[in-house]
Amino acid sequence: MLDTGQRSVISPPLVQSRLDGHPFGDPLIHIPSCESTNDVLWVEIKRGAGMGTVVTADCQTLGRGRSGSRWISPVGKDLLVSVATPWEESRPSGYLSIWAAVSVAEMLIRDADVRVSLKWPNDVIVNRRKIGGVMAETKAGCSLAVVGIGLNVSSRDSDRPPDLRDRAISLCEVRDRTWDRNILLAGLLNGLGEWWQRLNREGWLVLYRRWMDLCSMIGCPARVTYRGAILAGIVEGIDLDGCLMLREMDGRQRRFHPWEITGLVPLEELPENRMSSSHERKKNNAGGTESSR
Repeated sequence: MLDTGQRSVISPPLVQSRLDGHPFGDPLIHIPSCESTNDVLWVEIKRGAGMGTVVTADCQTLGRGRSGSRWISPVGKDLLVSVATPWEESRPSGYLSIWAAVSVAEMLIRDADVRVSLKWPNDVIVNRRKIGGVMAETKAGCSLAVVGIGLNVSSRDSDRPPDLRDRAISLCEVRDRTWDRNILLAGLLNGLGEWWQRLNREGWLVLYRRWMDLCSMIGCPARVTYRGAILAGIVEGIDLDGCLMLREMDGRQRRFHPWEITGLVPLEELPENRMSSSHERKKNNAGGTESSR
C-alpha cells in the first residue's frame, strides 16, 4: 500500500532500500531547495557523477520546461527528480522524454491505480489535466543526458496560480489519501530501470509501441502552433526519433520535433481551413499549457 499516512520527507536510504537492483538511484542526492534539479545534476556530472545519479529537491525556484515555461510546485508536496542517463550524440534525444513519460505513466497505473494517458511530447495526463511532465537535456560532447521529471503528488488548486487550476491535477486530488513520496520515487526509479533494460534488450520499438498505447490523441484531430502559425490535422503518432506525425487536411504528413512546436491542442473536429486567422492565432496562443521542468 502506498497510503502510509506518514509525513512524506524524502529519505535517500529509505528510497534506496526499496530499489530492485536497477542502476538509477545510486547515488541519490536530496537537497531542500535549489534553482533547478537539472542544473544541480549537471554540476554533479561535471564533478564526475555517472549514470544512475539522481537529484531530488523539496523546492525549485527556477524549474524550467519547454519554450521557456516554468514548473511550479509548493515546498515538500511533489516529486522533483533529475536522472543521469547515457546518451550518444548520434542518437536523437526525443526517445529520452518518451522513456521517462512511459515510466511515470506505468508507475502511476501499477502503484497508484490511476488511469493515465500521455500527450506528446512530455506530458502525463489524468482526467484531462497534467499530473506530470518530463524535460530531457543534452550537451554537446557529453556522454550523459539529464532527464528531469516533475510529478504532482500532494499539491492542490490552492497551491497553484489561477491560470493553472483548471489544467493541473495531483495524485491526492485523484486519490484522496496521504502519499509517501519515498515509495513513489522508488517505484519511479525501478520503472525507469526496467524500461532501460528493455530498451537495451529489445530496442526502441517496444517503447514506441507502449507510448502509442498510452497516448489518447492517436487518430484524433488537433492543432499545433508552428512558427507562429496554427496548423490542424490528425495525430498519427510518433516516429522512431520521437517526432510528432500529423496528417494535415490536404493529406500531407508533417513531422515535428518537440522544439519546433509551442502547442498541441485536441479539437472536437477539424476546421474548414488549415490555418486560422491572425486573431484566432493570438487567442489560441494565450491558452497554451505549461510544460514540466
